[in-house]
Amino acid sequence: MSLYLNNFKGIIKIQGSQENSVDTFGNFSTIDTLTYNTNTTRLIYRNFVGVWSFVRAIFIPDNSGQYNNQNFLSPSMPGNPTPGMAFYPNGKVDKIIYRY
Repeated sequence: MSLYLNNFKGIIKIQGSQENSVDTFGNFSTIDTLTYNTNTTRLIYRNFVGVWSFVRAIFIPDNSGQYNNQNFLSPSMPGNPTPGMAFYPNGKVDKIIYRY
């Protein structure tokens, strides 16, 4: 899996499921947890093995310095910038590429 980080600060969890069909609340196991305590802009590679029917990446930006410790999870959530605008102050995950 390749993750392209753009000024990102926070936690990324790579998760997998062995269920045949899964929804948002399916049984996912955490394969790897990546923690970035400073804003990071780089390409990250992670290799893992297993028989996974579904794989997902969850990113949780670090908003500890924000008013009321609000955690903004996506650009469309209230308080986040609109798409195409700067992602302040915790950056973003530009792209994830997964090859099986």
